[in-house]
Amino acid sequence: MPEPLLRVENLDVAYLAADGPVRATSKVSFTLEDGEILGLVGESGSGKSTVAKAAMRVLGQPAVITGGSVRFRGREVLRMSDAELRQWRWRDVSMVMQSALNAMNPVMTVLDHVLDTLAAHGITGAAAKKRAGELLDLVEIDRHHLRSYPHELSGGMRQRVVLGIALALTPPLVFMDEPTTALDVVVERQIMRKLVALQAELGFAVLFITHDVSLLLEFATRIGVMYSGRLVEVAPTQLFRDGARHPYSKGLLGAIPRIDSDEAPVSIPGSPPSLKNPPPGCRFHPRCADALDVCETREPPLVQIGADHWAACHVLEVA
Repeated sequence: MPEPLLRVENLDVAYLAADGPVRATSKVSFTLEDGEILGLVGESGSGKSTVAKAAMRVLGQPAVITGGSVRFRGREVLRMSDAELRQWRWRDVSMVMQSALNAMNPVMTVLDHVLDTLAAHGITGAAAKKRAGELLDLVEIDRHHLRSYPHELSGGMRQRVVLGIALALTPPLVFMDEPTTALDVVVERQIMRKLVALQAELGFAVLFITHDVSLLLEFATRIGVMYSGRLVEVAPTQLFRDGARHPYSKGLLGAIPRIDSDEAPVSIPGSPPSLKNPPPGCRFHPRCADALDVCETREPPLVQIGADHWAACHVLEVA
């Protein structure tokens, strides 16, 4: 069986603090195939952005990877040297951050940003300038904006620019960390439609991080649900929409407003637990109406419950 584009296994990340480490992710495992869009969804603080940054080796202090494996086309990312990482990033994998304004240097033009990225991989001069123009064409921004500074662009234009820069070297994998959060819903859909069109044209895979499950239902190939640092369900999008099995996944779907139903959305009761002091057993059990006695003492493993469908829930073991 061929190796997937990206394989994450038992990934543990902790944030070091004076009074002891805080486990941000615990035993997170998933695969990402060529050309697919895998969405990771969950409440704020669930660990989804930490997973993406750990997989790309861009975590800042005090975060440290304490265990697990990240393999890109079979190559162990966690063992790469700094020099290897510099070549791997942007040529094989790139990232679009949540706030384009913060990700861009305010005293550099759009052209400067593109040239800087290309120069790091040995592309300079006329070839680099030609590629800069092509990238703006790709994301449908007029080339005269190559001379623009970030503050001179709208939020949607800035996000298109950073998407274009992420595709500068046509990497097979792009991480997108809540790239549409700061945009209004109309611009958000424009950016997402452009992303899907480019993904279909160029064939790159996407790991898409968001707290908006409705967005993933529209655009993702598969959906993974994060809760309190753990991956609790992974399924193809249609299967997830029609047959999510984990109680938290069902809660996320039930909280989505629907125009084709008179039923009011229902929010999930309670709040996510503290990562500093999570509850024993299943971390969702204090909020779960279906919890069993075993849920309070034993953490459920992520197990396969169907074709390409995985979930971590004791209730499913006795159903």
